[in-house]
Amino acid sequence: MKPPSLLRELAFDLMIAHLAAVVVIVVLVMQVLSSTVSALESRDMREMAADVLHGLSAAPDGGVELVLPPATRARFSPSYGRYIYAVLDGHDRILCSSAGLTAPPGPDDPTFQSHLGTAALFGVTRRGTVGGRPVLVQVAEDMNHRDVLMDEVAGAVLSRIVWSVVPIYFILVTMAVLRTRRRLRPLIRVSEAAAHIGPQATGFRLPEINVPLEIRPLVVAVNTGLARLDHAFGAQREFIEDAAHELRTPLTVLRTRVEATLDPALGAPLLDDIAIISRTVTQLLRIAELEGIGAATHSTFDLAQLTRAIASYLAPVGRAKGRTIAVDGPDSLPVDGNAEVLGQAINNLVENALAHSPEGSTVEITFSALPCPAIRVRDHGPGVPAAERELVFQRFWRRDRRRGTGAGLGLSIVRRAVELHGGRVSVSDAEGGGALFTISLPRGIPADGTPASPAAAGGPPSPRPTRAPSA
Repeated sequence: MKPPSLLRELAFDLMIAHLAAVVVIVVLVMQVLSSTVSALESRDMREMAADVLHGLSAAPDGGVELVLPPATRARFSPSYGRYIYAVLDGHDRILCSSAGLTAPPGPDDPTFQSHLGTAALFGVTRRGTVGGRPVLVQVAEDMNHRDVLMDEVAGAVLSRIVWSVVPIYFILVTMAVLRTRRRLRPLIRVSEAAAHIGPQATGFRLPEINVPLEIRPLVVAVNTGLARLDHAFGAQREFIEDAAHELRTPLTVLRTRVEATLDPALGAPLLDDIAIISRTVTQLLRIAELEGIGAATHSTFDLAQLTRAIASYLAPVGRAKGRTIAVDGPDSLPVDGNAEVLGQAINNLVENALAHSPEGSTVEITFSALPCPAIRVRDHGPGVPAAERELVFQRFWRRDRRRGTGAGLGLSIVRRAVELHGGRVSVSDAEGGGALFTISLPRGIPADGTPASPAAAGGPPSPRPTRAPSA
């Protein structure tokens, strides 16, 4: 599962927060607008009720007469159909009205809401006297036929809010994301720097400049841990190197004394044991050297020439055991790396193949440039079971510890040497039986700028060369 992105999650949270804020603002604006419109309408109806009350006069027959200003009379016109009025006496009997009403528009309240047929009324009530008699003036508005102007005002305000708020929303979100990304930049730099930390870069430290206050304790703790780790690695390398150096001299003296004082028949087993111990000490020293080698020691060299030189060097060892070595590969294979380190890895693989091949068999070494520089060492021994193909590269691991012929360091040195070059080593079953060890290296460009292989340059594959004579 892909880990979540802090920036993406913060941006999403900001979008939700801004959206919620926009919705709240729009709702509040609409509520304020609605209450404002209602207040204006109430004030308008109170003014019309005052006009009705001022236009009333006593009639000779005991009733009332009403004379309205032309503007107010037009608003009560049936063709307009929005406002109605009614004048009631003290017993809620209608004295006059604008729509031939037979019942009051609403209750005797300063403001009221009621229904009259299909009309939903909202109105106001005003008290007064006409000819010494108390009267009640009610003016109501049909909410089903509200003023078109007010509806247009509400719609226009809402549309303007939407068209104004939406761009502002995206602008604010974009600015917030950019600001958040800028604030997270020190954390991103620390994360990128942490990716460079490795076994060969324990001296590297995370930058503490411009780190946010909340992250600084974590960075300081990591740097402190790296310092301790670097010190521990250094002490371990020094211990192994010092121990190996201190053991080599006594072993050399012991070997000399055994050869000089003991009968060859009696001393042979002791010399074999001394040889095993010496090999283990040499491998421990080699491990310490590998841990101290960095990329600065890399250069361009010919892997084909190196491999053939190793095969020639180990040919006498193979002949003494009744095995032969065959080499197959192109005449030249330039790669970038440490020739001494890779040479030790190839040497260990060939020695391992000689040790596990039956007498009379051939250890086959092949190398190629496509699709990447690779060296393959194949033996005709029992092979490596699938369950042990990772174990064989671990330090001090041996399938049968009773044999006592090694410390289990050779293949671990191979893996470490290959890892120092950014490559990988693996083992599989060879066709026809035996084990096939493969070292795969990354494609590189030599120092002179020419491609390390035809594939790197985009050219066609080079033809397969003829097999070199057996060593």
